Amino acid sequence: MTMVDSAPAAPPRAKARRPFRWVIRGAILAVVGYIAGVLITLAIRGGSPTDEVAVVFGYVFALIGWLAGVGGIEAFGRQWVGKKPQVSEDRSWGRYFAFCVDHKVIGIQYGVTLIGVLLIGGIAAMIMRIELASPGVGIVDLDDFNKVASRVPHFADMKPGGKFHMSDLDRIGGVPVVLKHLLEEGLLHGDEVTVTGKTMAENLAEIDPPAPDGTVVYPISNPINAEGGLNILTGSLAPKGSVVKVAGLSKEQRTFVGTARVFDGEDGAMAAVMGGEIQPGDVIVIRYEGPKGGPGMREMLAITGALKGAGRGGDVALITDGRFSGGTWGFCIGHVAPEAVDGGPIAFVRDGDQIKIDVPTLSLDLLVDDDELAKRREGWEPNAPRYTTGVLAKYAKLAQGAEKGAITNVT
Repeated sequence: MTMVDSAPAAPPRAKARRPFRWVIRGAILAVVGYIAGVLITLAIRGGSPTDEVAVVFGYVFALIGWLAGVGGIEAFGRQWVGKKPQVSEDRSWGRYFAFCVDHKVIGIQYGVTLIGVLLIGGIAAMIMRIELASPGVGIVDLDDFNKVASRVPHFADMKPGGKFHMSDLDRIGGVPVVLKHLLEEGLLHGDEVTVTGKTMAENLAEIDPPAPDGTVVYPISNPINAEGGLNILTGSLAPKGSVVKVAGLSKEQRTFVGTARVFDGEDGAMAAVMGGEIQPGDVIVIRYEGPKGGPGMREMLAITGALKGAGRGGDVALITDGRFSGGTWGFCIGHVAPEAVDGGPIAFVRDGDQIKIDVPTLSLDLLVDDDELAKRREGWEPNAPRYTTGVLAKYAKLAQGAEKGAITNVT
């Protein structure tokens, strides 16, 4: 096995060249995009500019405008090609944006996508994004993520669970450092052809990145944790699976038994946190935020940020049939399936129930006996849908479970 002996010193930073032009251009196009999204929505379905659907489409078009303005789309494409944007020479937001997205997909190993989040402790939602593609092309089963996590250790000390940012990774050679190290350790298929027309191995040989520096990126022989930063948990509370990000948690923190505090939606949970009602040892259960119940499985970052701000980031757990942001920190479990709308066990959790989370055994259990759960199921009906007309109502009727990537299907 050949490895570079030492990492070269980072090149001196060149003087920034009009760095705010990207921000200004992005802001202008974001405003134009928002207005266009609202007007298009009103032209199609009528209503008021303040209608939720119009506002949602406005934000979508605003995001597209922003990305186009800062050059993020171009930068994202460069990452698939395998070219590392020179952030050291050009501090443009467009080029830096590439480093915020290029860590997500690392390569293909025996038909299972090796995701960078496992080794850098990143975004849990990437599991759903890979599942989303799976029904059409047969990439992966949910259990495969634990198999990959057992083989690919967590060896990059990245935020939010670690110490460093993507800019720090750039300074020691960027994502190619990680890719080359995986290739040398036999964890990446170097013969996979990329969009350059060359194989992954050929691209990495051309870039010739340095070896791990031992601070931001550890050698696989001495990782931060022996297993990847994400795990799939199953059990009586999540028969079809759930996702937990364990990067940043100590071994002692990976087992938790606590008392359920149940909320039908994120808003009620947020009010409880802000009101100081959540106590050490509580397990916050947020339901009806899944693909159907949301609908759309909105990203939850505010609630986890509020918990940390309230001093509850390390002594409570949070469980939901919804999903989290990549910036989530703490003991948070998402994508619980089946979701509440489908009559999954999460729908029958009550305040005061005991819940056990045990990452070492990959289990998530509701400590309530079967007879009691059977009584709770009698005569049960899901909460009324939040939308009964329009695109969100249609989506809610067609959406599949989180374990299937929340795809839409008529069956």
